[in-house]
Amino acid sequence: MDLMDATGSLTELRNHRGWFLILGVALMLLGGFALRAAVAASLVSVVTLGVALIVGGVAEVIHAFGGRHSRGFTLHLLAGVLSIVVGALVVRAPVQSAVSITLLIIGWLAASGIFRIFTSLFTRQEGWGWELANGVISLALGLIVWSRFPASAMWLIGTFVGIEILFRGISWIVFSLGLRGQPPRPATPGV
Repeated sequence: MDLMDATGSLTELRNHRGWFLILGVALMLLGGFALRAAVAASLVSVVTLGVALIVGGVAEVIHAFGGRHSRGFTLHLLAGVLSIVVGALVVRAPVQSAVSITLLIIGWLAASGIFRIFTSLFTRQEGWGWELANGVISLALGLIVWSRFPASAMWLIGTFVGIEILFRGISWIVFSLGLRGQPPRPATPGV
């Protein structure tokens, strides 16, 4: 990419910075709503996952029959059918699916926390204290969610989704504000 292409791309981005700002604000509002309605956001997220599994499974079955004479036919067919079945179960029983997913998250948080704690203490690589803190926080989060289980299954996924959407909105706002194109201010002496 030459300088003219980069300048043109930057100009194009700057021309649309207002839309990026609107997107960021909209995502922040949506993320805030998801945090305030974490149970609803959890159920919507779980059902969306189920629908995505069904659609992906159907696509894989179609793909399998498109290449039914290839060596991977059976694998693709079975994987597609499995995705459809699991997706249908998730859509049919979103509360039970949220409980199962929450158990997986608890296990992941606890296991990764314990792993990070031990590896940071034994390896003591550069920045090992931060890795230790990361492990302690992951383990603590897993224990907090476990201590409130099964009720935590109804708010955990929605809370995670809300936080992710909120921070995505913040990143779009920061991006749009960074495109204002103001020249850098000269350094103030003594600061």
